[in-house]
Amino acid sequence: MSSGWRRPSLLPLGLVAVAAVIILAGGTIRILDAGESCPDWPKCFGTWTFDVSEEEQLQWWEDNPEATEDTRGAGHTYNELEIFSEWVHRLLVGLVAFPILLNALWMHRLRATYGARVRNVAVLAGALLVMQAGVGALTVVY
Repeated sequence: MSSGWRRPSLLPLGLVAVAAVIILAGGTIRILDAGESCPDWPKCFGTWTFDVSEEEQLQWWEDNPEATEDTRGAGHTYNELEIFSEWVHRLLVGLVAFPILLNALWMHRLRATYGARVRNVAVLAGALLVMQAGVGALTVVY
C-alpha cells in the first residue's frame, strides 16, 4: 500500500450536511419565535415527545414554579409546530453528537494516516459540539 494521499471517509461530509440541517432548524425556530417552546432540558414540558397540549403546558408550568418563566408572560402556550421545531432541533443535535465524537476518536486513532491537522480539526469539532450543547442547556435552564 502506498503512503500517499488517501481519500478521507464520507463521515465528515455527512456531518457537514447534518450540521447544515441543524442550522436551518435553528433558523426556523428563530423565525417562529419558538426558542422557549421547550422550557426544560433535555426534555420538553417533562416529556420526550413534542405533542404537548395547551392544557398540559399550563399544568407543567403550575407543577414547576421554579422553572424560569417564559418571557412572553405567564399563561403563554405554544402550538405544535413551535414545539416540534425546537424538539427536532434538539433531536438532530443529539443524533449528530455521537458521530462527531466518534469521528474525533477515529481521526485521533488514524492521525498517522491523515495527519495531525485533520485530527486536530476533528477533535476541535467534538469539543465545540460539547461546548455548544452546554450553552444550549444553560440558556434553557437559566
